[in-house]
Amino acid sequence: MEVDMALRKAMQYFFLPREAEKIDKIIQEFAHHYARCNPKETKRFRGGWDTIHMIAFAIIMLNTDLHSPNIKSSQKMQLEQFIHNLRGQDKLRGEKDGVDIDRVCLQGIYERVRIQEIRPGDDHVAQVARVDAAFIGRDKPRLTETQRRLVCYCRLQQVLDPLRKQSAGSHERDVFLFNDMLVVGKAINKRRSSSRTSYTMKHWIPLLGASVHEFKKGSYEFGLTITSPSPDNHQIHFNARNYDDRCRFVADVIESIRESCQMEEVRLVLEMDAHTLRTDSQRDSGLSELDGVECPLARPGNSVPCNAGLVPPFRRLSFNSLDSGVVEEICEGNS
Repeated sequence: MEVDMALRKAMQYFFLPREAEKIDKIIQEFAHHYARCNPKETKRFRGGWDTIHMIAFAIIMLNTDLHSPNIKSSQKMQLEQFIHNLRGQDKLRGEKDGVDIDRVCLQGIYERVRIQEIRPGDDHVAQVARVDAAFIGRDKPRLTETQRRLVCYCRLQQVLDPLRKQSAGSHERDVFLFNDMLVVGKAINKRRSSSRTSYTMKHWIPLLGASVHEFKKGSYEFGLTITSPSPDNHQIHFNARNYDDRCRFVADVIESIRESCQMEEVRLVLEMDAHTLRTDSQRDSGLSELDGVECPLARPGNSVPCNAGLVPPFRRLSFNSLDSGVVEEICEGNS
């Protein structure tokens, strides 16, 4: 495997820091690992892993130069500049003068980086962070948490009163379903030329103890109601565009509610274990024992009750239809 291809693969698992010293340390570790895993490729270089370290660092600089929007096209690094910067750099440690790195090798690296930018990998936290950044305003919950992931995004009509008729295009809302909460936003575009959509927060509901029910009243043929776990049992009503959209969204909500209960059970078990450890180490402190733990918000009216026993968490993303506004990725759904 070529050095740039290995570096591209490694970059899928982390973000490079901004400090040059930290970047150099990471690249050193990468060079050591590459040399151990690719002994045949490493023998091509006189300096071994030192030369690989030099090439990898040059690739990072090249990638930044070629794909930075702040650098004009006329000022971007050319192939001959890239090769010139590495001239005589293949050498043993302590040597003053080295040999040139194979031109064909460097040319291949340059072309691959030029055609395709080396980007860090994208995980569930980064996806939630993009959604969090899209919401503006002060009165909003913190969305970016390590345990939170985006299950699906869809566009639904909010029904203010199921007993009253409202126009089909009114109160259209962007609904973001996470594995532990539901967020309802209203899209706003400050500038028409901007490709990014911002949202104002209309509602948000924790899913632990929540319930979802379908309804059909009057013009709301594909209605659904989500009841929050708050003491006042606040309800939000929606109407989907078709039967399939409602079925799939309701299924995702039910599964997310179930996962919220499972996560709460795990949290309580861990809390009980921590309490037990403290009790064992402080027998003379007078701390009382914790007899049992059960999900505090489980109640008969929930559509998805918390299980009495600990169930292994089952997590999946929604791979539901792209039909009628239900989309999987937020970055592709805002058109």
